[in-house]
Parts: sequence; C-alpha cells; structure tokens
Amino acid sequence: MRYEVLPELPPDGPLVRNFGKPPDPEGLVVRFFPTEGESWVGKFARGIGGATGAIPHPDQRQVIVIAAGSGFVVDPDAPDKVWEFCYAVREFFELVEVKGLLFHDAVTLIAVNSRNDWCRNPRISWDGFRGIRTEGYVVRGEAWCPMSGRWLSFTYGPIDRRTHGRLLSRAAIRDPPK
Repeated sequence: MRYEVLPELPPDGPLVRNFGKPPDPEGLVVRFFPTEGESWVGKFARGIGGATGAIPHPDQRQVIVIAAGSGFVVDPDAPDKVWEFCYAVREFFELVEVKGLLFHDAVTLIAVNSRNDWCRNPRISWDGFRGIRTEGYVVRGEAWCPMSGRWLSFTYGPIDRRTHGRLLSRAAIRDPPK
C-alpha cells in the first residue's frame, strides 16, 4: 500500500475523486498507488476540526485519511468503496499490543484492529477527553462531566470492548459496511 499526501491538487492527470459531503474545495488531497494500474487522487472533505493526515490501516492493505477531523477508510485498489467513519476525529493513537488504532472525537472512542474489526463506544464523555494514554491492552484517560464540573477517570479495553468508569453507556460494536 503506497500513498502520499499532496500539498494541492495536481495540475494534470486523471479526474480527482471527491469524498465527503459536501465536496470541499479546500479538502485534503492524497494520491494512491493501487497494486495494479495507474495512481489516482482523492480529495477528502474536512470535518469540524481536529486531526489531519494519512496513516496505514492496521490491516496493511487500506489507508486511513483524516481531513480536519473527517475520518475515511480507503482501499487504494477499490476507490469506489471509501467509507467515512467519523467527522470529528481530534486525536489518534497506535495500539501496539492489539495491532490497532484508537481515535477519539469529543465524546466517543473508536478502535480498529488488523482484522478490520471496528468498535465504537457510544459515549464516554460529555465534552472532551484529556490525558489519553495507552498502557498495554488498555486505554486510560479523563472525560469531562458537566454535572460534577470535573474530569472523571476512565479505562477502556479495546480487546474486550468494556469501559470502566464510563459516564453513560456500554460499548457497542459497529462494523464497516460490506
């Protein structure tokens, strides 16, 4: 899997593919090199702010593109099957022990592993996280709780999809579309 983030749209070449709604004239531009055939360029609509970049998916076949918070899963060999998984990614972390990645927006944690299993915790925080860190198979941090007016500690186990110290709901499994 090869790809490169471009500073701007290329001046020539094949038609650029737009991803996200509405199409964004200032979106993140990425060139993909499929296993066979010519390279292609995608322009990814920005989200509501946050992380930006392109990183290898843990399955080592796909690429995860994040454009100012909007997260997309891209298979360079199947450009018609791009999937948007979040519109407000603030940060992401590598989960070394599970060969995965962890993303968070203001209220949820989203994890993916090398088998392309996705897990989204519906809501842990009311409005933000801080101090997120990975410790082996566990993610720890603090989530904001407006009722108490303070940050509350939580522990998240991406392997067993359980959250301890959660504010609202249990973890739920969310799979990508087939």
